[in-house]
Amino acid sequence: MRITAVKLTNFMSFERFELLDLKKYNRLSGPNGAGKSAILEAITSALSSRGFDPTWIHTGEDEARVIIEIDNSLLVDRRISKTAQGLRVVDSDGTSISKPQTVLNDLIGPLNFDPIAFMDEKKPERRKMLLQAMPVTLTPEMVAEILGEDINKDIDYSHIVFDRHGLDVLDDVRQVVYDTRSQINAQVKQIEGSIRADEERIPVDFDPKVWDGFDHVEALDKTREMQDAIGAHKQKQVEIESIERRIQQSVNASTGLVGDITRQEEVIRSAKKNIKELQSEQKEREIDRKRWTTEMGKLQDTVRAFVIPDVDGLYEKIEDYNMASKIIETIQNRDIKKDEVKTIKARQDRYNDALADLTKKLPRTLIKQAKLPIEGLTLEGDDIFVNGISFDRLSTSEKLTFVVQLARALAGDLKVILIDRYESQTKTTRDAFAAMTKDDGFEYFITISDDKSSGLAVHSFGEEGKGDDNA
Repeated sequence: MRITAVKLTNFMSFERFELLDLKKYNRLSGPNGAGKSAILEAITSALSSRGFDPTWIHTGEDEARVIIEIDNSLLVDRRISKTAQGLRVVDSDGTSISKPQTVLNDLIGPLNFDPIAFMDEKKPERRKMLLQAMPVTLTPEMVAEILGEDINKDIDYSHIVFDRHGLDVLDDVRQVVYDTRSQINAQVKQIEGSIRADEERIPVDFDPKVWDGFDHVEALDKTREMQDAIGAHKQKQVEIESIERRIQQSVNASTGLVGDITRQEEVIRSAKKNIKELQSEQKEREIDRKRWTTEMGKLQDTVRAFVIPDVDGLYEKIEDYNMASKIIETIQNRDIKKDEVKTIKARQDRYNDALADLTKKLPRTLIKQAKLPIEGLTLEGDDIFVNGISFDRLSTSEKLTFVVQLARALAGDLKVILIDRYESQTKTTRDAFAAMTKDDGFEYFITISDDKSSGLAVHSFGEEGKGDDNA
């Protein structure tokens, strides 16, 4: 199906304008402001459901009107006022068709896809044009299926608007997953840094098994017992010194008494009674000396037999244990962190796989949903790939072949393609385009800027047109 006539009334710069006897190629040429693009705008606005713009109405008028005749079998009548628009579609019998926009939507495809403009646009704009031409949807259920239960339960969909183009929604979902993955990466980095710090505090030759079975509490109790034994030992040494002093005192006293006895015997032979008393006292002192000597011997034997415990060594052992216990705690904390990192990295891997699926697998699924007969078409971010090659890396002829195929694939039963600013292409590209579209069964409306002309010129011709003048 093709457009056979276009009639404008009070549309933009046109009060009245008609395009009749249209053919395969319909070239609209003229200087800037002549109305070339306005005609393409009129065709698109009359047939599509994208809404209306009061600025389409000619200055000073209340209503604009666009009539499109299709194969002399359908008449599309679009009226645009400052507050509303109306649409009427009539068949060849003059009967108004119910649900006219639904009929047109099934008929036209995306009229706003300009294959030549697509070639010249930057990546983001190309992606936008492709999205607008490929109405696909992405639901939370589809996202949940591709992400899996573990990741899906982490995703907050509340701020994601799903009532948009599926690939736009996909970008938002991918960003959420990417941000979450970044948080996981930061968490792994932080824990691994803590593990490295722990390992720096662990001596290279440290063996925690050395301290297996060491009872810190029992060791402390033992040190207290040792200290008590040492205290008792010191007390016995004090007692021995006291007894030694007493023995010495007895020896001294006994020696003095012997002298006294001798003197008493020489001076007072008659004082036998006193001598006997002194002798008795001396014997008692001698008995005391022997008793104290015996007791001192026993104490000395005990002191000599006493082995002073290595309290300092045990204290050193306990101090070593205290240091070792801190290292062991560090090792335990490190091992816990390693297990935690292992768990987080497993989650990290799931997010990496999810991002890969969101970047490659799901876009391919959504593109298939659009039912485009374009083999090898994929999207990664803003970049468009054709058979795995970025669109920007294709040769000019490969780009042209692709965009023309894409425009044809996107078209509905109405085989019409609109091309604006055709003069921006090189002669080689224009010649290739003319050759490529010559027998494709499509109708083309093409604008060409020509500042040398005085006004709008319309040139319609069929496949028999030749050379660059074809378009």
